Amino acid sequence: DLHDNLLQGPFPTLSFLNMQYLFVSNNKFTGEIPSLICNTSALDVLDLSYNNLSGMIPKCLVHSNVLSVLDLRMNSLHGTIPTTFSTRNRFRNINLNGNQLEGPLPRSLANCRNLEVLDLGSNKINGTFPYWLEGLLNLRVLVLRSNKFQGRIGNPRTKFPFPNLRILDISNNEFN
Repeated sequence: DLHDNLLQGPFPTLSFLNMQYLFVSNNKFTGEIPSLICNTSALDVLDLSYNNLSGMIPKCLVHSNVLSVLDLRMNSLHGTIPTTFSTRNRFRNINLNGNQLEGPLPRSLANCRNLEVLDLGSNKINGTFPYWLEGLLNLRVLVLRSNKFQGRIGNPRTKFPFPNLRILDISNNEFN
């Protein structure tokens, strides 16, 4: 746990092999997320939020079968969200808010069957409303605000979509 310090410079080289929790939020780390982070087989919670990390999200993070919390919010990550979320993933919380991510949402997010919170606000993500996420029965919070989504909202074929959703923020898009 290194959070809330004044640590700066490139992300430190650590041995991630048996690490279960890594909290380095609220520092001033720069550079890309190190590929060594992919060598872990036990990482359950990864919180790199509120730093100055850049580059793309490593694909190995969405391939994980052990991560339950992925918090990369408020960095300078760019590119698209990796497209291949594992079918056996354990994600409960994914927060990518406040980056520069673009492109459409990957349909493999529907593989995140345990997902409770999905926060993708304040990026440049585009496409239509992701009605296909309604199959995530545990989803309670969906934040898509301040992106470039457009078109109609919802799927008229589904009578009660998103049965457990409590918070839906789709403000500041181009929905009609």
